[in-house]
Amino acid sequence: MDNDYDDGRLNFYYSREERLKKASQAVRDINDRKVPHKKGLFRTLTATKPLTFLFLSIITICAAMIILSLFMNSEGVRELGNNSVSVSAIGYGENSYITVKKAVKPSGGRRSGHGVAYAGPVDIAVSIPGEGNPIHVERLYFGMENEELFRFIAPFRGKKLVVLMDALSEQVHLTVTCE
Repeated sequence: MDNDYDDGRLNFYYSREERLKKASQAVRDINDRKVPHKKGLFRTLTATKPLTFLFLSIITICAAMIILSLFMNSEGVRELGNNSVSVSAIGYGENSYITVKKAVKPSGGRRSGHGVAYAGPVDIAVSIPGEGNPIHVERLYFGMENEELFRFIAPFRGKKLVVLMDALSEQVHLTVTCE
């Protein structure tokens, strides 16, 4: 049988390499064996250009939300006895005028088991950060209203004020910029 193929009439054989030599470069690139990459979450999320753009968009939005939450969370806002308490200060002359705004948290706050907001005396101590600075103490009375506004004067002025609020067994410490 081998003699039938040697006489030159017909020569049937298949050589992949010979056929690929005649093919275009794109076909040769498809045929080249590549080392398979390990699958992973990052490769899956950035496999194509649209997925990469979506992934970067999500990362950018998350970063923006974190940055905004750091700046939007006012430095003088805390939770005290299921109340949201915000403190602001304005310096004028040698005095600091301090405003405390109390608002009842609608969902009951951190202690959702205790749905009732705290009403009663709140001791507030105000000082300038550092050793040996004067301390001013005030006592406010939170009522049952949803929103209340309290104002008092501290007989000193600083760029930043440290405020300590004490209601029953709960204490809140915060720093407020005096404008």
